Amino acid sequence: MARLFRFEWKKSYGRRSVLLVILLFTVLNFANIAYSFRSDSWLADSPGWQKAYWKLYDQLSGPITQESIHKLRQVYDPLAEKMADFTFNRVQDPNSLTGINEYSDYLMMESFYVLPMQNFLEYREKAQRIAENAQENIHLYNRLGNDYESRKNVKIYHLFVDREIDSFAYTEVWDRLSDYTFSSWLALLVCLFAACNAFSQEKEVQMCLLLDTTPNGRKKTAAAKCLSAIAFAVLVTLWFSLVDWLGFAWVYQTFSGCSMPVYALTDFATSPLQCSLGLYFVLCTGMRILGTLVFTLLCCGISSLSSNALYPFLLSAAIALGCSGVATATQNLYHPCWKAFNPASLLFPKSLFSHTEYWNCCGEPILVPLVTVIFTLLCIASVIIFLCRKGKPWKSLDMSLKN
Repeated sequence: MARLFRFEWKKSYGRRSVLLVILLFTVLNFANIAYSFRSDSWLADSPGWQKAYWKLYDQLSGPITQESIHKLRQVYDPLAEKMADFTFNRVQDPNSLTGINEYSDYLMMESFYVLPMQNFLEYREKAQRIAENAQENIHLYNRLGNDYESRKNVKIYHLFVDREIDSFAYTEVWDRLSDYTFSSWLALLVCLFAACNAFSQEKEVQMCLLLDTTPNGRKKTAAAKCLSAIAFAVLVTLWFSLVDWLGFAWVYQTFSGCSMPVYALTDFATSPLQCSLGLYFVLCTGMRILGTLVFTLLCCGISSLSSNALYPFLLSAAIALGCSGVATATQNLYHPCWKAFNPASLLFPKSLFSHTEYWNCCGEPILVPLVTVIFTLLCIASVIIFLCRKGKPWKSLDMSLKN
């Protein structure tokens, strides 16, 4: 089996054309990350703001204490007073904090220190209100006899009751990384391009007829093809995820804030996750691996029904594009079924984890991301079983396609 695996890997995934596509897409991904930094970053347009921000960062980052708040107010309060009575200086002043003028100093401090720290400090109260509302709902639904809604609100209560943000850190790099999905498309296209001839090549040269005459020939070959497709999808997705991490670390010159809770990001204030930002993006990588894998194996399944490699690529790409379009269009809809039963949702983890949503499974509330993972694993298992089966059903399906 090991020799067969190496043979299938070399035949489908070790081709120069595949390696060239990976290289080109890697360069394209780095270029897109750099472009997104220039167009979206808070500090990219003003070197003065960037220099002033990092000058104060070591003093104000870390645990939010009375001392750190006092240091912040020492810098901010004089600027706020001048802003209140319009006595600030708008003339170019190289001795100001940003090197521009006092008004610019005020805007930088207000936008990137005062408001974020205020939001972090107020998050405990917001989470507590959610927990209190959930507690009220528990009593209400218990009186009404609605066991499902009661159990759901119990879970919501335990998720939010003890939440707080007691540290300050620069989180923009993680905010941008959570929105970045370009690499998911690149990884998916690479995998579909490599997998489209996994089975069709043998059908084209009629090698499949010879495999049918050997004991377990089709079964072992199909198993080796599935294993090589799984390994390739995992490695490609890991590679592009690593490129994302390195690319954002390079353009932003920091990965500060990786230990902050994921709900420190504004869009994740009601997330069901309670892990750090660093662990969240490890989880996202796993989700993207599953999302890429299911479409890669689907491409292999279509390839087993065709003797032309172009058709599996086009058809699997169209299916993946359609599912991704549905996932993107329905990510803000209330009903969770569009996310729960769409494997393409795994390619965009933010839509799954930014809000706490449950699926009613026989009266038991289950988090939507968990339902999506289970459904995707079932799809993967179904495709693998289809590819590894042997006998007349396979051949009759192939003959029907030829006719």
